Amino acid sequence: MLVNESMPPSPVNPDPRAPTSQESLPNELFLYILIHLSPNTVYHCSVLSRRFYQLTIPYLWRYLQPSSLRSWQGIINTLRSPRAADYGPCVNRVDFSALSPWEAQQVTDGMLVTLLTECQNIGELSLVRLQQLSAITLQQVATRADKLEILDLSACSQFSTGDLQTLFIDPGTPSLRRYPKLTTIDLSSCSLGVSDNLIQSIAHVAPRLRHLHLCRSGNVSDNALASVAQHCPDLEVLVITLPKGLIQSNKITDAAVRALAQGCKKLKIVVGRGQTRVTDAGVAMLTKECRGLERVDFSLKIPGNAEN
Repeated sequence: MLVNESMPPSPVNPDPRAPTSQESLPNELFLYILIHLSPNTVYHCSVLSRRFYQLTIPYLWRYLQPSSLRSWQGIINTLRSPRAADYGPCVNRVDFSALSPWEAQQVTDGMLVTLLTECQNIGELSLVRLQQLSAITLQQVATRADKLEILDLSACSQFSTGDLQTLFIDPGTPSLRRYPKLTTIDLSSCSLGVSDNLIQSIAHVAPRLRHLHLCRSGNVSDNALASVAQHCPDLEVLVITLPKGLIQSNKITDAAVRALAQGCKKLKIVVGRGQTRVTDAGVAMLTKECRGLERVDFSLKIPGNAEN
């Protein structure tokens, strides 16, 4: 019989005890591959074997963005199960912005209490449009003050000033809570709750604040901005526009702009439309002192619905 010398020899019967190619892949290499894959691909990897499932849990659970009420209910059911301890500590970021307005109305305090109780490492929390929540949720959020870096409460228009203050003032003491890592807070469209006292509390408890968004809820005065200028030297973005129904305000003056220029020299974006007592001289000082300023807008035009 002719033998083709270029053909490889016939394989021997494999040892059934030998590891498969999947099992022989080192954990370190597999984890390195994971960070370059999409969440959907990571999910498909998780069903290949028990080992891969255990390795992929931290990647599948580190960022929760429920896309529907059904997916959110599935997350809550898991966190209420005996295996919650396998999942909760992995969660670092939670974002509800993908829910429809109707679905957002179905998210309750009880669900958020479960989430915040089981997921104690949350650093980024976006509760956009969750208008059925009450101060009960805010009290639970406050227990994570030492971990939070980003807090988005935009369009949670149900919260009063007293509700929002529970985030920053411990009612049992009463003393200010500390948010040592908080860099971003968004209170856009929360006009019922935003006040000078609230902004002063935020400035005192979040010394590393870099982004403050008060779009359509910024009916505040010089006193609020003076506190921000004094306590938040790293501030980069400040957006203040008036609540719906208000066209102009005289509460913010050149005095506040000067304070910002002197205390927040890292400012890049400042928007304060509708303030009639901010002059060109105040804007010029801000531009002079904040060398990295990219945008400043103290115009009197009425913003559209899609504008900041």
